[in-house]
Amino acid sequence: MKTMKQIADDLGIDKQRVYRFIKDKKIKEVGQEGTALLYDEAAEKPIKKHFESTAASPDTDYKHINNTINRFADMAAIMSDELKIKNKELDVKNMELDIKNKQIEELSKALSDVTSALRGQQALHHETMQ
Repeated sequence: MKTMKQIADDLGIDKQRVYRFIKDKKIKEVGQEGTALLYDEAAEKPIKKHFESTAASPDTDYKHINNTINRFADMAAIMSDELKIKNKELDVKNMELDIKNKQIEELSKALSDVTSALRGQQALHHETMQ
C-alpha cells in the first residue's frame, strides 16, 4: 500500500495531480496511516496507467497549461460581462435614486410652504379671535 505522495514520487509528478485524478475517478482508499490515505495495487494501477500514458506525450503538460489558461480566460470574460451588467444595473438604480431624492426635495418644499401658509392662517385666525 502506498500514499498519494509515494505514488506521485514513483511517477515523478506533483502530488496534486494524483489527488485530482483520484478525486475525479472516485478512487477509494483502502486504509490510512496517520493523516495520509493509503491505496493498494488495484487503486494504484489505473493511476499509474493514466499518468504513464500522458507522460508519453511531451505536449501534454503544455496542453494542460493551455487548457487551464483558456478556462481562466473564459471565466475572466464571463466575469467581465457580468460586471458590466451589474454596473449598468447600478447606474439605473442611481438614476432612480436621484429621481426619488428630487421628489423628496420637492415634497419637502411643498410641505414647508403648506406649513408656513397654515401658520399664517392660524396667526390671522388667532388675531381675529382676539
